Amino acid sequence: MAVSGIVLAGGRSLRMGTDKTQLAWGKYTLLEQTVCRLLGITDDVLVVGGLAGNYCLQGVRQVQDRYEGRGPLGGIHAGLLAAKYEAALVLSCDMPFVTTELAAFLAAKSDGFAAVTPRCGGRVEPLCAVYARSCLAVIEDLLQGGENQVRQVFSRVNTCYVEEAELQLFGNANQLFFNLNTPQDWQEALRCKEAGYGS
Repeated sequence: MAVSGIVLAGGRSLRMGTDKTQLAWGKYTLLEQTVCRLLGITDDVLVVGGLAGNYCLQGVRQVQDRYEGRGPLGGIHAGLLAAKYEAALVLSCDMPFVTTELAAFLAAKSDGFAAVTPRCGGRVEPLCAVYARSCLAVIEDLLQGGENQVRQVFSRVNTCYVEEAELQLFGNANQLFFNLNTPQDWQEALRCKEAGYGS
């Protein structure tokens, strides 16, 4: 099933103290690396968020939130409205260990479901998940009701949960979904990369 790719790049990076999208990950920035991974599975990649003026990736569209300041849920809403395909793989740019293979696996699960999300130890991963355009009504209801938590979507739509046993095919589940919030997280990620985990 063809899906679009939505990169969430709108966070303010307050705990990191610097713009996470521009941190260097090998020869790419975190943002570029995330875009490249999604370009491995789709010809339609959108970046949601206010980016620096020097940002330019050929063939990638930039989209602004319709609901300002509402976090990832607002970003998913804006991305789905602009997406070329009926479903989109959403990936936050601060999850450097998610692989193209895992993204493609989640996308392949999306046929017949409104959402597909990994679930590890009972915890869902809403920022590495697939959402169909049919989720828009639910997302708008949440946003208009003052709710910002993305995971609230899953209990309201037909969701496929991908459990840890399947996720282990792509690596250690805890490592795969490691996300960067603080300078300490960044240093830990760099140590893991130097040790050979991720690319």
